[in-house]
Amino acid sequence: MVAAQHAERIDRKAIVDEFGRLALKLSAAKSLEKRHEQLREIITGWYTDPAQKYNEEGIDYSLEVGPQAKRRIIVDLAKLSQRLGLKFLPCCTVSVEKLDRVLPADEQAGYVTETLSGPRSIRAIRKFKETAA
Repeated sequence: MVAAQHAERIDRKAIVDEFGRLALKLSAAKSLEKRHEQLREIITGWYTDPAQKYNEEGIDYSLEVGPQAKRRIIVDLAKLSQRLGLKFLPCCTVSVEKLDRVLPADEQAGYVTETLSGPRSIRAIRKFKETAA
């Protein structure tokens, strides 16, 4: 039993260390992501027609610049609710953040529940080893 627990600790240590090494690499990659996004903004700024597809040539790469995505917005909720009647409510989603703006938290009992969900955060902290003098 003790041997199994010891083996589990060794495996955990290896997993923790691998996680830390990968976190360091991902942190370094964030600067690459930032530059990639800057270049993306420069490239998309070259074109004026949002519905048009473009091709751009470099020395080593070709780029296909696609059209902008379509965005649909409901412009008159009141009119839509009148048109749909009772079918309107099942179509709606109310964000808790917006509800907080119009209904105080102490009046939300019976309407809102709160539970813990989603992933836990994990932060890798590099250990510094003392060196012999």
